[in-house]
Amino acid sequence: MDVREFKNKSERTEYIQFVSDFGWEYIESREQSHKLYFLGQLSENSELFSDDQSKYDREVRSKKKLDVTNLLILIFYVLFFFNEKDKSILFNLKNAFLTPHLFEKTGDGFIQAFLFELPFAILRIIIAFGPFILLMYLIYQSYLVRQSIKKYEKRII
Repeated sequence: MDVREFKNKSERTEYIQFVSDFGWEYIESREQSHKLYFLGQLSENSELFSDDQSKYDREVRSKKKLDVTNLLILIFYVLFFFNEKDKSILFNLKNAFLTPHLFEKTGDGFIQAFLFELPFAILRIIIAFGPFILLMYLIYQSYLVRQSIKKYEKRII
């Protein structure tokens, strides 16, 4: 698979022809998706991005799209799933437990109610910390792509 943006239809056609000349078979895809699918023979030297400059360009394009996608995912999550209840859990973990007067109970009644409510509370806590967990994952993902870009930058300089 190759992800590439073209200025016009003729540029896209030329690129498909160029790759086809090297033995790759183009599989039809929508023009608007910017994804080009190619099939080729499996061998050690059959990599579509065979030189370091091509690999570098691929990683840079990938990173740009990844950053935009990650930002949109984070904004979507915060806007639609992060509510006031989640915010209150962040500052007081007792708010994750919804059983009325749970912490006023004593003895076996407390233990039974607490253990029953605990899995649900843990799930609520994970959801409340979701934006931060998601943000850390997205930062890590972006870091890995940056490392890949740096690796190819060193080779082409």
